[in-house]
Amino acid sequence: MNANAIVFQQPCQLSVRSLALRAMVDGDVAAEWKRADLIAVTQLVESSRLSLDGLVTHTETPNHATQAYEAAFGDPDCLKMVLDWRH
Repeated sequence: MNANAIVFQQPCQLSVRSLALRAMVDGDVAAEWKRADLIAVTQLVESSRLSLDGLVTHTETPNHATQAYEAAFGDPDCLKMVLDWRH
């Protein structure tokens, strides 16, 4: 088994709405984002007309991955969770 793998002891309860919102923010919904859209958003960010401040709302270490996943999929205030592997 991969040393970085997460093994869940119980079935995960995932919110489809939360996953969809995160996918849209991440750009994972490629069919929804046309190249022109990505260029326009990039230009807005680079010109400071669109701020991404506050996009990452939560950060956790891998040692607390269980709590991180619980927050990412259960806390409506958690827009984006980052597992910081540097620690």
